[in-house]
Amino acid sequence: MATLYSISEQVRSMLQGGDAPQAPKFEMEEVKRFIIQVINGMLKTQHLTDEMSGGEAIPDGTILAEYDNVAVESYKNSARAELPAMPIKLPRGMGIYHVSKTDDIFKGFIPFGAGELQMIGQEPLIGDIDGQVGYEQRGKYIYFNRDITGNDEVYAINEVYMLLAVKDLSLYGDFDLLPISGSMESDVIMATYQMLSAQMPSNKKVDVINKQEVQQ
Repeated sequence: MATLYSISEQVRSMLQGGDAPQAPKFEMEEVKRFIIQVINGMLKTQHLTDEMSGGEAIPDGTILAEYDNVAVESYKNSARAELPAMPIKLPRGMGIYHVSKTDDIFKGFIPFGAGELQMIGQEPLIGDIDGQVGYEQRGKYIYFNRDITGNDEVYAINEVYMLLAVKDLSLYGDFDLLPISGSMESDVIMATYQMLSAQMPSNKKVDVINKQEVQQ
């Protein structure tokens, strides 16, 4: 799993071109600042307000992170999606702030507490929740009240859009797991490398590129 330290080390190694004594120097703190900047841009983060409806307080340093095109898979007689990051625990399950189709992000699915979908499903009059899509969290997955994937002629949803409440990236320690999916890690590394390499003197850029080509 990705941490600020592991990503920083990979970026610095790329910048050094495998020859640390002759490499351009970037301090670890400088690299971490760029990593946070890159992740904030990718997740389109925004700060939550201080209070939710009902007067319940939101912990300081909580932000909303956007995750698009999260894969949905058919699972048993239902469907599920793996959370790209573990959200902060908030009252009423608001850590998973929003889930919807990727092409209709303002029409969210209906969140339910753990076990509520099972109870509702036993009630004939409301078990179908009026044909709408509901979900509940179980560990690192959210489970939907029906199979909404391409196997279902009505829904055919294979990807969803999520807003998750996570800790402000500036509050993460070197070895805290970052709120990014495994598939995002390489994108973060490359984007940070490109931003930092753009600040290198031209002669240093050529040296690093030549060293990388020789090593290949």
